[in-house]
Amino acid sequence: MEKRGPKKQTAGRGPSLPGVILKPGREKSVLNRHHWIFSGAIQSYPENFVNGQIYPVYSAGGQLLGHAYFNQKCSLAGRLVSFGDIPPADALRHNLRLALQLRQSVGQGYEAVRLVNGESDNLPGP
Repeated sequence: MEKRGPKKQTAGRGPSLPGVILKPGREKSVLNRHHWIFSGAIQSYPENFVNGQIYPVYSAGGQLLGHAYFNQKCSLAGRLVSFGDIPPADALRHNLRLALQLRQSVGQGYEAVRLVNGESDNLPGP
């Protein structure tokens, strides 16, 4: 039995949103501000999809859920960098600033500290 992945959007078929569309009911984790999107939750990718790019993420009903970068070669296909309509670059700057402020307040007296701790700083990484 051949395994089929999410479809790419094509003109005249299905939603024509400029981003990644989740399957119905799969938006719940994103609405709860969970950063990860697994490949099984994805209904379709944009027609000219490129791994590593940031795309808007939509529910099956067309609601903008946030922005994430994606890699179709992984089961953990997407990592959200912003939620709702916040531009991804603004969210990344804001979250990096908060992470650095926290490390400055608790990292005094140490020779080395981790400046960013992935999802716990709202900065998901590979």
